[in-house]
Amino acid sequence: MPELIGLDVTGIQRFIFASNRLRDVVSASEIIEHETGLGGLRDAGVREDEVVIAAGGNATLVVADQGRARDLISAISRRFIDQLPGLDVVLCRQSYGSGELAPAMLYLQEQIVDAKFAVRPTAPGLNLAVAARCAVTGAEATALDRNHIPVCRPVELMRRRESDLTSPGGWASLLGGPDLWDGWVPEFPAELDRLGRTRGDRSLIGVVHVDGNGIGSRLSALLDQAHDEARDDDWLRGRIRDFSVAMRELAWDALARVVHRIRDRVATVGGDPTLSGRFAELDFVLSHERRRGEVDATVMLPIRPILVGGDDITFVCDGRVALDLAATAARVFQTSERPALGDDPVSACAGVAIVRAHTPFIRAYELAEGLCRSAKIHRTAQKWTDGAIDWHIGAAPPGVAIDQLRTVGRATCRPYRIGPTDESDEVDNFTWLGDTLLGADEGGLRHPMWSDRRSKIRRLADATYEGHISVDRGRTAVNRRLDAWRVVTPDLRLPVPIHDGFTSDQRSPLLDAVELLDRHQILDKERG
Repeated sequence: MPELIGLDVTGIQRFIFASNRLRDVVSASEIIEHETGLGGLRDAGVREDEVVIAAGGNATLVVADQGRARDLISAISRRFIDQLPGLDVVLCRQSYGSGELAPAMLYLQEQIVDAKFAVRPTAPGLNLAVAARCAVTGAEATALDRNHIPVCRPVELMRRRESDLTSPGGWASLLGGPDLWDGWVPEFPAELDRLGRTRGDRSLIGVVHVDGNGIGSRLSALLDQAHDEARDDDWLRGRIRDFSVAMRELAWDALARVVHRIRDRVATVGGDPTLSGRFAELDFVLSHERRRGEVDATVMLPIRPILVGGDDITFVCDGRVALDLAATAARVFQTSERPALGDDPVSACAGVAIVRAHTPFIRAYELAEGLCRSAKIHRTAQKWTDGAIDWHIGAAPPGVAIDQLRTVGRATCRPYRIGPTDESDEVDNFTWLGDTLLGADEGGLRHPMWSDRRSKIRRLADATYEGHISVDRGRTAVNRRLDAWRVVTPDLRLPVPIHDGFTSDQRSPLLDAVELLDRHQILDKERG
């Protein structure tokens, strides 16, 4: 009787972001990409025809009998112990008869969920006979790196893969040649200091996490369809494989569009490769160099892909373009038509943590993931069919939830909706925030009536904070300031939807806009 094997890897983010060096993070993501994908399964003895789905640390296998299932579970477990120390893997199996693949997969999903809750956390070592701790993680050291620094086993594995991290593996396929980059040879940086950061207040990086909405529900619906329509097992296996391939292609398409958006705005200015967008004051020169003996000069892009899972993407980038690139990736999910994923349009949510460059990676990622979750919850509550984006500037204290960071209450409109088009007049739409409130048209904060009055803009935003106590109090404070300023500047006003600082549902986007005024670049063809 054939058997299903379900595999779910936990602790992936903890493994990838164990170090605060970008090189280590990239190396760890490559290890995860290989070991939890088809390559690692093949190394453990799994045949390709036995793989139903393998993506994002999850896999489902169909094998011939119980003996084969036991052998593979043993081999996979052994490989994880040897190659991925620090990760936990849940393995479950389920027998099924002819025509019962769909209910067996549904039951296997329940088994995996139950098993994950039953897993005991990995117990720390007692440090017996260990004279040093890892200089990166603080765990027990098991080796010395090439600089003779004591490191633990995961960091040792990361640093073995540092030979060529500028454009490793599949990432290089996203770049193209120098003819597409104004003559520059593009590379993804392996160091945070080469992401394009500008010293001072704008020396920020963005950790971006984009995740598809309801992908698991779509897969469950496919299993229900196969069961209800009494489809044979071969039909279901084929559909699930198509689903998995389409989802991975969609994630890669989104990442490719992000890279292309950067490429479209790179030009040589004064001999230097410069990334320019709608707001000239937020343009910046990219890190570049001319290597000895080479004709072409290399430019380091302001982005470093970290991980592409089944339906999610993680990358780190310069903080000024983080929100624009996150929204770009989410829109690709919404505008792509892939029949294998179902008839309804796909959407995605994004979480963006904009932090100082040397903030611990794991804390920045956890913040970005929490913000993405916040966007998903808000999207469901608002019954949006599109995606949503949420962000936070600055590191969050350990253990502080997203809702605890939002002490401003009604004085924010986050999360914002990400519509599939670039035209919207809705205040809760991220496009409206960038085009209208942060724009140069009448009422926008870059219009001449406001652009030379930055102190007034901040005082106006401070007035909306009183809306946390009472919306009427906030409206009164905003109107009082506007009336006083109009004595000297009669035309001073805000966009019509928030003429008194607040929306019809009693929230205000002013604090959001002021926070982004000197930090959010829009990479399109227009100049504000």
